[in-house]
Amino acid sequence: MIGTKEKIEYGKQTIEFNLYQEERKTLTINVLPNSDIRIKAPLKNTKGEIIEKIKSKAKWITKQQKYFEQNYFKPAEKNYISGETHLYLGKQYRLKIASGDKNSIKLKNGYFFIEHLNDDKTVFKALLNNWYKKRAKEIFDERLNACYQKFLKYDIQKPDIKILKLKKRWGSYNKKNNTIIINIDCVKVSKACIDYILIHELCHCINYSHNKAFYEILETVCPDWKTTKSKLETIKI
Repeated sequence: MIGTKEKIEYGKQTIEFNLYQEERKTLTINVLPNSDIRIKAPLKNTKGEIIEKIKSKAKWITKQQKYFEQNYFKPAEKNYISGETHLYLGKQYRLKIASGDKNSIKLKNGYFFIEHLNDDKTVFKALLNNWYKKRAKEIFDERLNACYQKFLKYDIQKPDIKILKLKKRWGSYNKKNNTIIINIDCVKVSKACIDYILIHELCHCINYSHNKAFYEILETVCPDWKTTKSKLETIKI
């Protein structure tokens, strides 16, 4: 896949975007929550044809960027102190940190209880992150099994799942090895949101591109996907 950085002028604005050309039938425009723009276009299209298409969508692009600017919040740095809240499956839980005879963490009665040998925030962070990793594996496997049931009529092979820390995406699908890559931070959102993310990637098992056919499948399997997607776009992890 060939990638270049391009830009167009729209009124008094300059719209910069990453352009990727690959073997595909349609051009897609994706505005990310951080306002980056990713364009995927067929190899057969000339640069001029692509630019003209993007210019015709400039109003929509700037509208999406403005929406994210107003609604998408960059995650705040965590201090890992008692009273601070952390998300798990869409709910906020407060930290309770106390000295003890070992380093441990447990979720109980609406709190993350952390016991520690030494008052070291890096230890608190590691304990919580390891706790998330363990729960993520269990939950993502459970939700993938549930979501896959909605795709039995499409006769696709259930993909494997790989958990990674992603900076800008909730998930992606690797067609070559039939694997869904899911962001570890997805364990912090609700199960409904996790299901939407997995269903979106399962749709790619049938149709790899974000074209009309893809969204028809998504609409059939997950009729309320637009509402869930909007919630995801404004979640502060």
